[in-house]
Amino acid sequence: MSMAHGLEVRSPLLDDALVDLAFSLPRHFKVRGWTLQRVPKEAVSDVLPPEILHRRKRGFGIPLNRWFRQDLRSYVEGMLTSSSTRVTRLLRPDPVHDLVAEHMAGRAVNNGEAIWTLLTLEVFLRQEGW
Repeated sequence: MSMAHGLEVRSPLLDDALVDLAFSLPRHFKVRGWTLQRVPKEAVSDVLPPEILHRRKRGFGIPLNRWFRQDLRSYVEGMLTSSSTRVTRLLRPDPVHDLVAEHMAGRAVNNGEAIWTLLTLEVFLRQEGW
């Protein structure tokens, strides 16, 4: 999620000995055409299967849909469908309630991002004293 918004939050490998080793390697060890991370991949090639070693990069997805239906269900319902919900002062309440109800009932499988957006707005409105 951080990379989708241009944020770098991963901890870099900053061990002095590792950095010195990386700088000491000849260029042909580090770069070959469009092959990225050549040295680390070769270092683990004997322990990782080729389908993992050579697969494309994948994003880190978070299971919003499941979280909102299970672990965070009461939080979502309390924030977006209660009488104290601020979002419904700006948006029509029925579509907000329908969106949450359809998601919780499993009739809509991908409302997680919309619910996330509404929750973010709700938290903002509460912090701003609406």
